[in-house]
Amino acid sequence: MGEDNRRHLYVDGSADISNSRFAVGWVKTDSRDNVIDQQGFRLDISKGCSTVAEVYAAREALESIAESQAVVLHSDSVCVCDAITNNKLYDKIRRSANNRALQAAWETLSETLERHTDVEAIHTQEDENKHMATAHSLANTAARHNEDDMSDNFQKFWDENELIEDYSDSELNF
Repeated sequence: MGEDNRRHLYVDGSADISNSRFAVGWVKTDSRDNVIDQQGFRLDISKGCSTVAEVYAAREALESIAESQAVVLHSDSVCVCDAITNNKLYDKIRRSANNRALQAAWETLSETLERHTDVEAIHTQEDENKHMATAHSLANTAARHNEDDMSDNFQKFWDENELIEDYSDSELNF
């Protein structure tokens, strides 16, 4: 994968709904597919759905890339890939109007995408690529890790309103 000059980002969001824990994980590689950076951290939200975590995973990874850079974003979320590839972000924002937190997630992703010249989204499962598997592991570890055991730099807080459970924009309904 990364044999061109574009940055490759492998992203995943995780939702441990039974414990109300949501997290993101991402891996950034260079043009030779060597890992440059990777992160996993919990989102400070108490309710939500997996789509919110997936959208924020894409946004956070894109924020780590310098402006006006061409990027290939790998995600296991069909919903995120479809929104980016087919320029459906406005539709996602409009359709999630009943869930302000999900709508805010789509809005911040849209704003972040505007910073880059070219973003290609490729649907990639964790069993298809080692970097995708790492992103998946980082997100799952962050979502399932006990709060007491988390270091300050492992947990990231968001100024978001409490999320409500909403599957109207789930990956099965796009």
